[in-house]
Amino acid sequence: MVIDKSKLLSKYADNLAKSKNRNHYLSYAKDFLEHTKGLDRASIEQYITDLRKRRYKPGTVNFAFRVIRRLFKVNNLEWEFRQGEAPTIGQRDEYRPQLSPRIIEMMIQAARDGKLY
Repeated sequence: MVIDKSKLLSKYADNLAKSKNRNHYLSYAKDFLEHTKGLDRASIEQYITDLRKRRYKPGTVNFAFRVIRRLFKVNNLEWEFRQGEAPTIGQRDEYRPQLSPRIIEMMIQAARDGKLY
């Protein structure tokens, strides 16, 4: 059975609220559809693995997974994952500082040396 991915994306787009974040959601759905051959569990798992290889953060990977789940639901496609099988976000990832540890160390040392203004 051949599935028209543009129709899947269109139906997903029609289901989204008309908000400023709409294009953000659509970009993830479009990226998934462009990078996968199938629409099964193995394809989704491979896409998630690819996102991690592309160094996407755990929160972003989880967000992409949720977008894909909604894409499937809106298009009445079988969702092969059970509740709780979404990619996890560890506490360390969730509260990671925006500055690198090296920069933080430099700032602490500068404060100790009295070099901060």
